[in-house]
Order: sequence, then structure tokens, then C-alpha cells
Amino acid sequence: MPEELHEQLAAAGFTVLAHAGLRTFADLVPSAVVDTEPGARERLYALERLVRTSSEFSGISAGLHTIARLDLI
Repeated sequence: MPEELHEQLAAAGFTVLAHAGLRTFADLVPSAVVDTEPGARERLYALERLVRTSSEFSGISAGLHTIARLDLI
């Protein structure tokens, strides 16, 4: 879960700068649909971009991309 990752990073002294869910819907849509339906791939990518920073969807994403900074000073 993203919250757990953010808590662990904060406990280690990191500041989370950004996070995004990856492949929220892509794994759920059959490749036959994406490969044969005209424009389906573009619509799927647009949907992924729309929800990637939504906390409601990042928990069900196949991956999580997090950028954090450690200030040593």
C-alpha cells in the first residue's frame, strides 16, 4: 500500500516528492481487445494517466513509482 511505503520512507528520513500508480487497468484488459479494437490502446493509456496520481486507485495498481528525497543537512 502506498501509505505504508510513505510511512517507511518518512521513518528513514525521506521526504516523498511524488508517487504514481502504474498499470492500474492495463493488466485487467485482455490484449485481444487492445490489439484489435481501433483506438483502444490510446484510450487505455489515457485512462492510466488520469488515475495514476489518485490515492483511490494507486492501492490497486500493479506497481507504484515513488520519488523521495533524503536531506542529510
